[in-house]
Amino acid sequence: LGEEPWPDWILREMAWPGSDALATVSAVIASGADVCPAASMPDQGSCWLLGPTGSACSTACRSAGMRFRRPLSCPAQNVAPRLLRAFHSMPEYLARQHPWASFECYVPGEGRYHEADARLSDDAWAEWSYPNCALACPCSPVLAPAVRSVLAA
Repeated sequence: LGEEPWPDWILREMAWPGSDALATVSAVIASGADVCPAASMPDQGSCWLLGPTGSACSTACRSAGMRFRRPLSCPAQNVAPRLLRAFHSMPEYLARQHPWASFECYVPGEGRYHEADARLSDDAWAEWSYPNCALACPCSPVLAPAVRSVLAA
């Protein structure tokens, strides 16, 4: 197929059958490790990334080509240290502090992070930010417009 876009019939064959194929694809797309973009990691049905300091999760997800997605539940292990270890520079010493906000808050340059408070988990927090925090954000990949239009047809 070379440089040309994939023909519609191939994309339709790869899609899940049924009239609600687009909804099915959107629901399933974040469930596997192979669908999280670079610099993000899967856990609890979301692709987690460490946003820029001072940014809300909705902004961080959008800048990574994804959208905010509330996780199915809180991850069993803290996300911020795993993201730092995998994709950023892990400080020599990283202090874990008390739960404080809906998302884990890493404070760059200070070697500390706050755990997430699971009681505060709802979609309204997608727009919350704090100037010193690089938030561990739950995101979901979005379908490319070409794939979305083929599935909708």
